[in-house]
Amino acid sequence: METRFEPTQYLVQAAADALLEYENGPDLTFAAGDWEAVFGAAYRWFRAFGRESLEDLSQNAPDSVTAGEKLLNECPDRLAMLVADALTTNSIAPPVCISLTPVHLDTPYGAVVFAAFPRAIEELAPLLVDGLEEQMRSRRFSGVVAIHDTWMQKDGYPERILRLDAENNVIVEQGVLNPCRPERILLLLGPGSDEATWHRRWHDVASNCGIDVANPYEFAYIADDKWQTFHILQNAGVPTPVTRLVPPDTAFTAEMCLSLVDGPSAPVVAKPRHGTEGLAATVCNPAETTAPLKAIWERGDDAVLQPFTNDLVWLDEAGEAHTAVLRMNVTCNAQGASRVESGFVHVAARGCGIASAGHQGRLRPIVRSALRVRVGGGLAPFPAHLAAQCEACACAAVDAVAAASRKTRLAGVDIVVSAGDDGVLRALALEVNPRPAGLSHSRFVSAGWETEEEPGVSRLMWGE
Repeated sequence: METRFEPTQYLVQAAADALLEYENGPDLTFAAGDWEAVFGAAYRWFRAFGRESLEDLSQNAPDSVTAGEKLLNECPDRLAMLVADALTTNSIAPPVCISLTPVHLDTPYGAVVFAAFPRAIEELAPLLVDGLEEQMRSRRFSGVVAIHDTWMQKDGYPERILRLDAENNVIVEQGVLNPCRPERILLLLGPGSDEATWHRRWHDVASNCGIDVANPYEFAYIADDKWQTFHILQNAGVPTPVTRLVPPDTAFTAEMCLSLVDGPSAPVVAKPRHGTEGLAATVCNPAETTAPLKAIWERGDDAVLQPFTNDLVWLDEAGEAHTAVLRMNVTCNAQGASRVESGFVHVAARGCGIASAGHQGRLRPIVRSALRVRVGGGLAPFPAHLAAQCEACACAAVDAVAAASRKTRLAGVDIVVSAGDDGVLRALALEVNPRPAGLSHSRFVSAGWETEEEPGVSRLMWGE
């Protein structure tokens, strides 16, 4: 990789090269793909060898040495995080440069408030790009920044931000010279545990400061609960799989499962009442549900059971069929009108019934030519009219949850397709996600899903 003499990028590259070269050294050992282990190894390297790396910098860019020394002194942890991201992801996001000079914030602006640093940049980058596009469309809007929750004061003023420098194609991390509140925030990438509590806390902080929350807690409170969501969708007439609640230590009987499906060999899905990314979800037949249910209960959660009703398939490059789930990013404008702007396809790993990244699945663009449906024991092309039906189902699901709580400007809806007993293809809303992930793979959807469109999440969310 070509050496750049911007101090952050220089130091990150030097550490990454050293770790790859000396991966098996006594003090630098880490497992490939293990973000935490790479972070620890990088942090130790910066402490032990960081200043030695500045010798080459002094020969090529002597004016950058002082800044490099300050970075090593003031933020070795952030440098190590960037190394861990570089070595454990294939992100196409712009590189991060840590600036020691504070920036003057222009108002009004939007912000993405997040908690999880690992691999955050690739998720944040498309939202910053969307904000730049809105800035170009609207004279009154000054763009979107990202704020880690430790950089946000309880009065809503940020001390530090991440911003997109489009001219140099970098994301700049720097302090704020004139702290001022954002006009609107989007809460994403919460902590690994208890995201709901985190969401509520920052929603309350923002509301008390007069800051609009794009994905309010009231909406998330329902959407985070699969059992509540099922009832709301059902009552609103939104097509969704039949769902049964199974609390801990329920005297489970096969009859409960058989009430969901047509026979003892028909598959069912057991999954936690709360949670995302398909964690602890299992596809099995009714006689095999005891172990999955116990595993969910041991996590301290209720279980829910649904029939496996998904007949949507993705064809890979070799023509092999994989179970697929559509992720539709639904956005709403100020008048409350919802539409699907972007999304992707969750493609299950070979032989796996759960289509999610948590089960080693892949994320692919929504293109109709790569989709198939199971009908009559075979595979048929994905019909053009079904694309509009899937989008309508996703919007109806968001509208139903919003009607029972509060309007949101962004939600991710998982859509499956069922042929049913009559062979008629129907779109079903599986889940509603108030803090949608996978945004680095999100692309705008074309009419009828004919073509692969450009990366992005929403052209509406930051407007008005």
